[in-house]
Amino acid sequence: MTDERIEEEKVNDDIYYRLKLSDGTTACTLQIDRYHKTLVNIWTNSELRRRGYGRKLFQYVEAIAKSNGIKVMKTTDIDSLCVCAVGFFRAMGFNLKSIENNSQFLEGEKVL
Repeated sequence: MTDERIEEEKVNDDIYYRLKLSDGTTACTLQIDRYHKTLVNIWTNSELRRRGYGRKLFQYVEAIAKSNGIKVMKTTDIDSLCVCAVGFFRAMGFNLKSIENNSQFLEGEKVL
């Protein structure tokens, strides 16, 4: 991997963490709802997938959550048809289940 840095930006109720490469390219962005303490979304630049950037950024945010006393990380609205997203959250240790009354979307929890 190249030289990388992680930036944090607070926008309204959300915190955005961005993993930036040395050339300024955003490799991955992770969005947290800071009031509900929920992982809202994670995006990886399509040209940079499968290089560990999502995992690295997730582990960084997970360490922050643990240091702030958060015991469970939650996420919701994962499209069950998006194999990459489902695989990523499972690889990160999330227990996924169907959202009640909506079989296409999943929610998940991970005990920290």
